[in-house]
Amino acid sequence: MVMKKYYVILLMLLSVACIRETGVITETVIVNISGDSISFTAYTYYGDDITLKLANGEKAIEKRSGDTGDSEIFPITIADSVIIIFNKTRIAKYYANDITKDRSPFDLDSYLEETLGQKDYFDRYKFTYTITEEDYNNAIPIK
Repeated sequence: MVMKKYYVILLMLLSVACIRETGVITETVIVNISGDSISFTAYTYYGDDITLKLANGEKAIEKRSGDTGDSEIFPITIADSVIIIFNKTRIAKYYANDITKDRSPFDLDSYLEETLGQKDYFDRYKFTYTITEEDYNNAIPIK
């Protein structure tokens, strides 16, 4: 009977040791090919705003992780608005609750989505949002 107890305890320890952390890792890449330097600011729900300053041709990467089946896509899941300023001469404003523009950092269809596979039991995805010359032309001049 004592031996059976040890087997049960050993089995429990092995089952706990075999539990692996799983989840999703999401890379969001913001690429600037607008022809001008930009300031890309995501105003978050938590007050810790994120500003990316990118020269023409540069990119920035934001990595987020979530529990199984949960994916945090920057800025979609953390921000209520995004403002892009083009070299202090033009401004574009985007809001999470208003996706009426053809392209928006809040519209998942505006991203190039790639599945990167699984690593260390985490599913990995990459979302790329490209700021173009058309975005510059559609931005409003700053007076």
